[in-house]
Amino acid sequence: MTKNPIDFAKDSAEMSKPNDDQIRKISELTQFQISQEDVILILESLLNAERKKLEQIKTVLLPEAMKEIGIERIDLDTGEKLTIRTVIGASIKIENRDGAHKWLRDNGFGSLIKNEVTAKFGMGKEKTATKLLAELLKKGFDADSKEFVHTQTLSAFVREQLEAGTKIPMELLGVFQYNESKIVRPKK
Repeated sequence: MTKNPIDFAKDSAEMSKPNDDQIRKISELTQFQISQEDVILILESLLNAERKKLEQIKTVLLPEAMKEIGIERIDLDTGEKLTIRTVIGASIKIENRDGAHKWLRDNGFGSLIKNEVTAKFGMGKEKTATKLLAELLKKGFDADSKEFVHTQTLSAFVREQLEAGTKIPMELLGVFQYNESKIVRPKK
């Protein structure tokens, strides 16, 4: 009994040669993917536009309409409860960072400032990486230190200080304020 040798190269070439139906299917799926990507781009664009409209209603139109009639809360006949609240936040601009950090330290609020230290090490330097920043600098490693105040922490601090009547450098700390509507819907 003679065995027929297997020709893997020939079999592989025949298997990898697609037929017309396979090519047509791949072409259709390619077009379907392109179509879906286009639909998603359009929907994302529409969603962004609708978010901008909602933001305008929440932060400008409704607060102004409520202010015109002198109220901050209303219970509607449809069951919704509408309130207007003042949002106070803060975000220190890069150009104000040094001055803002100095003011915070000078006024006893230095604990708000976080210090992030990063260092770059080559392969196999895991043990060395655990040493202190001073040791890293002494040994000549490339290390960076970045100080920052987390935006949410700063915003909470600013609200507390304003409520307590403390005078703070509004511009230096990047304090901003706006009104925003909040709607509570009835449970169904």
